Amino acid sequence: TPAELAKDFEPQAIKRVKVALVLGQAADDLKSEVNDTELDAAIDKLAEEYKDEKTRERLFSPEFREHERMILRNRKTVLKLKEMTIK
Repeated sequence: TPAELAKDFEPQAIKRVKVALVLGQAADDLKSEVNDTELDAAIDKLAEEYKDEKTRERLFSPEFREHERMILRNRKTVLKLKEMTIK
């Protein structure tokens, strides 16, 4: 049933939310930022892979730009944390 399925996914969902909160705080603490030039380059690279005009339009939407900015910010944060632990 849908309720059972939701219950099965609950522990994983809780873990993902906790990780997102911790990573977000780490990004703030480390001042991880993604500037528009970096974001544009990443989206342009993605757009090269898609020929479908509708998909390409979605890639340049404000919603996707914000989604991609957060992904890039998280990547930067993880790299910074790795560098800190390797030293």
